[in-house]
Amino acid sequence: MAGLGDEDDEKLLSICPDDGVGDVGESGGESGSTITATPVGTTSSRTSAFPRKLRLRATAGYFSMLIGLGFTMSAIGPTLPTLAKVHGLSSGAALAPLFICRGVGYTVGTLAMGRIGSVHAGHRHKILTVAAVSMGFFAALTPTFVNIVALYVFVLMYSTFGGAVDLGCNVLLVEIWTGNEAGPSAMNLLHFMWGVGSFLSPLVAEGVGLQPSQMQATWAAIGITSAVLGVPLWFVPSPRPPLAPAPTAAKDADASGAEKGETSDGTDSESGDKVDATHPVAISRFAFGAAIFAMSLYYFCYSGAENALGDWLATFATTTLQKSPDDGANLTSVFWACLTLGRLLGAVTSRLATPSQIIASDFTMAGLGCVLLVVWGATSLTGAYIAAGLIGTGLSTLYPMGIMLAQQKLNVTGGWISVFISGGTIGSVVLPLFVGLLMSVSAHALPWAVVVLISLQLGSYLFVYQYGNHDAAVVAAADGTGGVDDVDAGEFDSDVDGLSDDDADDAIQL
Repeated sequence: MAGLGDEDDEKLLSICPDDGVGDVGESGGESGSTITATPVGTTSSRTSAFPRKLRLRATAGYFSMLIGLGFTMSAIGPTLPTLAKVHGLSSGAALAPLFICRGVGYTVGTLAMGRIGSVHAGHRHKILTVAAVSMGFFAALTPTFVNIVALYVFVLMYSTFGGAVDLGCNVLLVEIWTGNEAGPSAMNLLHFMWGVGSFLSPLVAEGVGLQPSQMQATWAAIGITSAVLGVPLWFVPSPRPPLAPAPTAAKDADASGAEKGETSDGTDSESGDKVDATHPVAISRFAFGAAIFAMSLYYFCYSGAENALGDWLATFATTTLQKSPDDGANLTSVFWACLTLGRLLGAVTSRLATPSQIIASDFTMAGLGCVLLVVWGATSLTGAYIAAGLIGTGLSTLYPMGIMLAQQKLNVTGGWISVFISGGTIGSVVLPLFVGLLMSVSAHALPWAVVVLISLQLGSYLFVYQYGNHDAAVVAAADGTGGVDDVDAGEFDSDVDGLSDDDADDAIQL
């Protein structure tokens, strides 16, 4: 950003000390014996002290990285039939173990970044840049050796760094936009950038070449581009972890707890049970665990449906519909293009409609696309184009809105977000492989697999949604403030309590 040098950046950040709050927060501590969460109708007490100018620069860096991430992770689908020919295999389905390597690597990278980001919070931008450049490096070398084991190793490596980039950008974006009403739009735009990269990837692959002799040049172009897109974030100082609540608030909570018969260590003086210091109702470990599992299943099914379509649409077109590899690449591009445009539209509609309304419309559109894919798309390329477009549009904002759902309903922090995304990466391991095996048995397996996955994702969403409403009712009853309607539990709260942009800037200037 013009007018703000690196030295000035560091001075601004030095005013916002690191309070030692890691990414694994109050609702998921490793040593705590009670799981607690902010009740529905309230918001997290964490606030962002990242200066506005640095926030914009960092956001631009995250956007650039997500373009490179989508560009790289979507390259397998359109190049899969040709990679099979390079290795002397009959079809792309014979390379299904590639998806295991990609998913395992993504899971490892996601979990590792959750831990590394907590320990080295002040250097997360540098760590992300190294991960992004490494991802591009290994992607560029993917088809270099005509050895199937080497192919699996390179896919495993670049996917590991890709998982780190994915988690890091999502968590950091949530952190720096805490307390700003533009947060949901920023999250939608972040995943719009993923869609941009995913849309461009098959087009670039087709442009450079999809013949066996052109695979090296195609993957080199993809890898180098993604590495370059990861560099800008290196020059932006890393944000500190979110500010914890003021000490006085904790003291007030302790005082009120003492009046209610609680001891200083947070236990009830009569029963000896742990008590939530911020609210009279503590969410049970079982209920919270069930909600965490449901969110993991949500992302498991989402990633499975998205990757199954992105990876197997080209093969579906060449085998089931008997079309050319170029038609398969174009069909894949239509899917990613609609998913991308849907996320851009979501950045606008998130200010006009509630997230629950957006998610409902997304599931409706994806369901309609599934019906068309089963009825028409399995026999017609035109039907496949329309169905892929509808499903892509329907899936577009379900990923970012899922994060907002978890943050608002469960008050999760970076550690729990890594669990959700890991659920998604497990889905990207198991489900594309499973779909590939089914396609080797039945040419119509892909449409039905997508129907089942989207149905399960809808069920997971409804569970978490109702879980939040039930928690709101319990909280209202405990407070004596009325029923669920009093806290408007049916909708997300788009405003987060904490510092506004102007207040934060004034505090920094002081």
